[in-house]
Amino acid sequence: MIECNVETNTAVITELYQYDYGQKIIFTGSEIQDGTEIHFFQGEYGCKGTIINQVADIPDYLLSHDKTVLAYLYLTNIFLKISIKKFHVSRGT
Repeated sequence: MIECNVETNTAVITELYQYDYGQKIIFTGSEIQDGTEIHFFQGEYGCKGTIINQVADIPDYLLSHDKTVLAYLYLTNIFLKISIKKFHVSRGT
C-alpha cells in the first residue's frame, strides 16, 4: 500500500514498480468521503476509480507499462470550492 498525503496540492510517489500489481493508495492528512472519484491517466489511457475508507486501487493495466501514472483527486466542500490534487505515481528505481 502506498501512502499519499492529500494536504499537498501535488505529490510524487515513487514506491511503485512495473508489474507490481494489486497496489493501492491510502490517503492521509485529510478525511476523504467514501465514493469520491479518482481519475488515473497514463498517456492515452484513462480510467476512474472510487475511494472507500481512504483507499483507492491503482488499475493493474496501468502498472503493466513503464510509464508515469497521473492521478487526479477532485475534492469539494459545502461552499462548492473545488480542490484538485495531482499525484505522479512513478516507477521506482
